[in-house]
Amino acid sequence: MERGTKKTRIIGFAYIAMLPLLALLITFVPLKSNAVVELPFLETTSYSRILAFGGFPDCASACPLSLSTLRQTYLEYQNTTNKNDLGVIFVNIQRDTPQELSRAYIKSFHKDFEAYSAKSSDTKEFYTSLALKTFDANEEIKSHNGFIYLFAAADNQWQLEQVFKNDVSKKTLLDHLINHPV
Repeated sequence: MERGTKKTRIIGFAYIAMLPLLALLITFVPLKSNAVVELPFLETTSYSRILAFGGFPDCASACPLSLSTLRQTYLEYQNTTNKNDLGVIFVNIQRDTPQELSRAYIKSFHKDFEAYSAKSSDTKEFYTSLALKTFDANEEIKSHNGFIYLFAAADNQWQLEQVFKNDVSKKTLLDHLINHPV
């Protein structure tokens, strides 16, 4: 083997070895977009900001923890700012689940939280733009890594302001909401 080829291989292997580390580091960076979005669960809300989380009622991992964080953040935001501009919406990723089931689940976290049940008729772009993997009732899903999305209304349009990992702290969410008003 020539010396140049061996060196190229070593560099190639080093780059390949660093890819998982780079992927891990990227997950700690909150995503910002400001992309205009048209989503069915934003069409009827009266709030100017929405925190949305995609999950399902039988979830035993990410959902209860994330929704508890959203509850704590919501309550502290209300107490700190005395504003009524923030809403929380749970998007049930189990397609065609009765709306009543999704609503009962999210109301167990807070009476003001709203629910949206994903429908088979929702467009693929809807799920792709939010990186949501939906599933049917007959499919088995054990867990998922959801994201918390922050949407803001501006000039009669909704924008995706920021995406947080589902294990974001209440402090981080609250700091962002207070320090980045619409």
